[in-house]
Amino acid sequence: MTTENPTRREQIVKALVTNLKTMQDLTPASGAFSVRYSDVYREPPKTLTRSKLAVAVVLEGLGSKNDLNLGVVECTLDVTLEFHCAKPTPNQDMSELLNEYLGETDRLIRSDRTLGGLCTDIKIIGDEISPEGIFEVHGAGMLKIQIRYRHATSDPRQITGE
Repeated sequence: MTTENPTRREQIVKALVTNLKTMQDLTPASGAFSVRYSDVYREPPKTLTRSKLAVAVVLEGLGSKNDLNLGVVECTLDVTLEFHCAKPTPNQDMSELLNEYLGETDRLIRSDRTLGGLCTDIKIIGDEISPEGIFEVHGAGMLKIQIRYRHATSDPRQITGE
């Protein structure tokens, strides 16, 4: 189901997906990104082939809401940015490859902590890599983030003055 007027939460998740898909086209002040994802999913893939050298998965977690009694609801959303990478060459070190993807994904998130004004802040709360991923030729990593945002009390689709 797609909606023409998505909630603030949906807008934020879509912005994350878009940024991960297009990170090679973005150039923050710290310089161009050295990695790219061939696909970005909203749910874990069932299988991966070697041709998919690197994919990202945006997984929504726990959300919380606090009514500020001023017509504004302050929200948090935990998100896991999971990635799966295959070695482009047999002699490539998997830990080095995963750390490069982890670092560049971290840099992507830090380059725009408001997602163009959709949220008030993004905090990175943890990360992990595993050279032995769940797919045969892919290692895995993840970056856990917490997103803080606000919406109108009467309508979670409406942006409030922040």
